[in-house]
Amino acid sequence: MLKFLNYLLNLVKPTQFNSWQTFNGLALAFFVASVFSQGFLREVLAYTSFICIAIGLTWVGLEKSWLLTPWLTAGLICLFVHDLIKVDPKSLLLVWLPLAAGLAVIPYAVDENFNWHLPKREARKFLIILFGSQILLTCWIQFFFILQSWLMMYPSLFVDDFGESMFVRQVDFGTEVLPRSVPLLSQLRPAIEVQLSNQDWGTMERWLQGLYHTPYQMPGFVQPALERAKWQRIPEDDFWRVTAIASPQLDQPNTYQLRWDAQWQGPKSRLATENNPYDAYLLCHIRRENQASAVNCDEVQRVNPPISQ
Repeated sequence: MLKFLNYLLNLVKPTQFNSWQTFNGLALAFFVASVFSQGFLREVLAYTSFICIAIGLTWVGLEKSWLLTPWLTAGLICLFVHDLIKVDPKSLLLVWLPLAAGLAVIPYAVDENFNWHLPKREARKFLIILFGSQILLTCWIQFFFILQSWLMMYPSLFVDDFGESMFVRQVDFGTEVLPRSVPLLSQLRPAIEVQLSNQDWGTMERWLQGLYHTPYQMPGFVQPALERAKWQRIPEDDFWRVTAIASPQLDQPNTYQLRWDAQWQGPKSRLATENNPYDAYLLCHIRRENQASAVNCDEVQRVNPPISQ
């Protein structure tokens, strides 16, 4: 315990005034002062403490030739800017690696008297590779953010197959991913059962007969039903087509089957075109009770559910 306390003391006890321990000690002092302060003064002391610890860590990193010193310093700068002016963390993450590469160039381009000069010829190739690698990694991070944004706007893409992709790999978390067609039809189910029940049977039968043979889009029914259900729209919803088709159930008189299909009209992989993991359907049974209609619907089913292992 004493050795550990002695180690901590050495981190803040300066061997001379012009040393990294001085800034660590100042950072500790400002931090303690901020704890017992309030309001604007507390913020000023806290920010000053952060600046001092950033300078101290950078100094000790340079003095001890830590390999990751530029990345550490750049990360501290990004944290400071984020807390000070509330910059988007994604933007700062994209700035972090190029900023670290820029800081790594400074020891090669600045002498002890702070005079700028071109890096030596033997160091230029290393610096070009270093800077280029950080730009490349930043591009991959930006690509990750773009994919993340796409998947938030189009979550049904998770059910597609990325096996032929060169840069996207699916991770199996052990839970079944459902296309948006399933919750979409599940939201419609209560509206179908309520609105089509207790209707005049003659009117209902004529309406069902008009839905024979060809699937019909039902925007006048679907959109108001989703609005009443407080369905939260996302950009993906523009790619879903909901249709209905009716057919008589020959084994049961005065009974019809009304099938609702939610079909994906957006882009899909070649394998998804073959196995169709997007679409789902809902079967509703409409029968005559006295002179009115009665409706009950089955659970929503996927057209091609995944085969359990």
